Order: sequence, then structure tokens, then C-alpha cells
Amino acid sequence: MESLSHVFHRATERVGTWTDNLLFVYEERKANVKEFVQTWIKVQVQHQAQILVERIPPYVKKRLYDPNMPTCVKGILHGTIDGFWPDLRHEIMWELSVMIDGDQKTYDEGWGLVPEKCCLLAFFRYRRLFPYDKGIWECLRDPAFVVVNLLCYVPVYGIWAWMFLVIFLIIDQKDEYQLVYFILSFKGCQFFFWGIIKGLVGFLLYFACVTFPNLKEVAATGSRCMTDGPGMAELYQIIVASWLLPILLVWICVILLPYSEEKGRSKLKILQDAEDDAASNTKHVDSPQSNTTREAKLKAGGYLRMMLIFDFVVFVLCVGMLCLIVWTQPHTGNNSQISALYNALDDNWQVKQTFHCCQFMYGLFSIVFVPFNLPFLQAVLTHTVPTAYDKQGRCCKFKGAEPPKPDEEDVLRASSLLLSKEQVDGFMTNLKTVMAGGNVSMQDIVRSRVGNLTSKLEDEPRLTGVISL
Repeated sequence: MESLSHVFHRATERVGTWTDNLLFVYEERKANVKEFVQTWIKVQVQHQAQILVERIPPYVKKRLYDPNMPTCVKGILHGTIDGFWPDLRHEIMWELSVMIDGDQKTYDEGWGLVPEKCCLLAFFRYRRLFPYDKGIWECLRDPAFVVVNLLCYVPVYGIWAWMFLVIFLIIDQKDEYQLVYFILSFKGCQFFFWGIIKGLVGFLLYFACVTFPNLKEVAATGSRCMTDGPGMAELYQIIVASWLLPILLVWICVILLPYSEEKGRSKLKILQDAEDDAASNTKHVDSPQSNTTREAKLKAGGYLRMMLIFDFVVFVLCVGMLCLIVWTQPHTGNNSQISALYNALDDNWQVKQTFHCCQFMYGLFSIVFVPFNLPFLQAVLTHTVPTAYDKQGRCCKFKGAEPPKPDEEDVLRASSLLLSKEQVDGFMTNLKTVMAGGNVSMQDIVRSRVGNLTSKLEDEPRLTGVISL
């Protein structure tokens, strides 16, 4: 009797072990099938989205078609679309990949491993410059934020140059977006103040000194413009230093760009191909309207690096023009012409006014950076992801202001349209049955769905009224 009980006990243990093993294998295969289905669905959705996106250039060309359009205009238009399309396509596909397969948990885990910055640096980064969880309108309510940003637009006595130096020392020089944003912020100010304001001020000063001369000054010096013309009010050394310092900081950012990271780039779970494309240097895209192979500029900075090369050429030409004009025009100062370039005295009015003209021309050519400052075009032309700083001073993805909480009615309406966990599990069970060769009754599935919907309507009378309406 004892031996029979012992055998029964051992058989029960083995059956329990087999049952546990079967359950483990079942859950493992269920998870594998679920992962396979999710991967397949995401890949198919990405593929279909790519097919639809590729139809955009022909559609745009068709909508812009005009039989009376000149051939040269048509060629320029189509060439612009074909040249601009690879970069736009890359950004569209990346955003779709993040929507389909974004892995916020992995990004947050990596972000949490970044060490905190010192309290002073964290204070200036989050409270005074770029908070990651605040919109622009909330930041404008902070007087200190407004003052710090307004000081970057004060062109007198080199104040704005020193403010850009402080900002450069505060930002994270290892993040690509922060470097690009610093360059574009300075170039935007350069175009506005050197290209527009200086030109307007110079014209008004010349108009005043020529049209309304002071007879005493004319008798003593020969012209009022020699003392009151453009560039004569401020100390020459300060003007030169405030001109060269931000340009030097910009080229330091250009040197740091190839070694920077995209700290705001989202992570993907399955669609690693899109992530590899975002990390690669270049990407070849076949244009549907031509046999040539296009490339999206995915190197650090994108097209910004090309514009900075153009900016450097303009800078060299302006400096060469300054040297040429100073060398060829009449010299009335006490020091030499060469020393007057960096140490102009009060009587070197030709040097000061020529320098003012060179600043104006150099700033005017900065108009090429204006498209880079537009939000949508900035992402397409530079392929950077906006970043900001958290309360610990760490550089992270820009979050923005918190959206308003949805109403209870909207939540109920959305929940009625989404699949519940029971429905997902039922779908996986039916899928496994079909894959194993079994049959699934669609009538039973429909009846179950109708029964679940009826029970929801009975439990939520308010939702019943909404749906009935």
C-alpha cells in the first residue's frame, strides 16, 4: 500500500512537472508568435508608408504642371524638388518609424544613467536658457529668461558678443543640436543687426552728416562725416573684438560637430534599419523621375556645413576688401596704414567707416542662414533633433509644455475604439489555432464582440448617450 502511494505521489510530481513545462513552452511560444506578429505588422506598415511617401514628388510635380510653363522654369522646379526630396523623405520616414516603433523606455533608461551636472550649471541651463519641459510662452513669463535673451540682441559695446561667449560656455558642446542652434542663433542676429540695422544706421548717419553739416566742424576738419559718420561713435578695438569673437566661437562649433552626439534622437524597438539610416553618414535615394542617385545630407550639421564654407569665403573677401580699401585710399592718420587695421585712432576715420561697411556687407550675406532658422526647414536641412536641459542640467530630448488632459467623454469614446487586452489575447489564440491547422468560427467572434460592446454600454450609460447621438 505504501509503495502504491509512493508511486502515485511520484506520478503526480511528474505530471505537475510536465504541466509546468508545457505551460512554460506555451507561454514562450505565445510570446514568440506575438513578437513575430508585431514585427511583421510594423515592417509592413513601414513598407506601405514608404510606398505612399514615394508618391509625393510625382504628385507635387503634377499639381504644379502648367503647359505654358517655360522649359527652363520647369527644369529648375523639378530639379529643386528632386534635390530637396531625399532629405524631406528621410525626416518623414524617421518620424513614422518613431510613431510606429518608438522605445521611450530605453531612451529614458539611457538618459537616467547620465550623471548630474553641478548645481550652478544646471540652474543656468534649465532656469535661464533651455528648459526641456516648458514652451516658449511659459519661458517668456520669466523676466530673467527675457533679459538673458535680449542681451544677445544689444549691438553696442560688444554686449551681444560677450553674451554669446557665456552661452557657448554653458551649453553642452557634445550635443549636435546645441551646436547647430548656437550657430544659427548667432547667424540670425548677424543678419538682423549687421546686415539690416548697421546698413540703416550707416545710411542715416551719412544722410545727417552730409545734409545737415555743422559749419564750425566743417571749418575745422573739412567734413562733419569725419567725426560723426558711421563707425565713429564706439571704440574701434571693442568693435573689432565683438566682430571676431562670435565668428571664432562659430568655427569652434563647426570643428566640434563631427564629434558630437544626437542626444535627443529617439530609440526604436524593432525597426533598426531606420535607426541605422539615421546614424549613417549618407543615404542613397533613387529619384522616381530620374536615373541619378540622390544623397540625403546626414552628416553632422547637414547642409549647414556647406553654408558655413560659403560664409567663410564671404568673410575672407570682406577682410580683403577692408585691407584693399584702407591701403588705396588717402591716409591722414599718424600711425601706419597696416597698424590702423587693428588699432585705428580718432583720425583714422577712413578705416573705421570702411570697417563699418565690411560688417554691413558680411551681415547682409548671412541671409542664406535664414531658412535654417525656420522650424520645419531646420529639421530637414540639418537633420537634428531638438534638445534642451532637465533640472539636473543634463541634455535631453525637448519635451515642451504639457498638453491639456483629455475630457472624460473623450477618454470613454477613445477607449471604446481601442482593442482591450482580452481582445488581443483572443486574437493571438485564434491565430495560433489557425497556424496549427484548426478552424475558427467568425460567427462566435462576432457574437463575442457584440456581447462585450453591449456590456460596456450597460455599464457606461453616459457612453450610451454619446454613441446614440
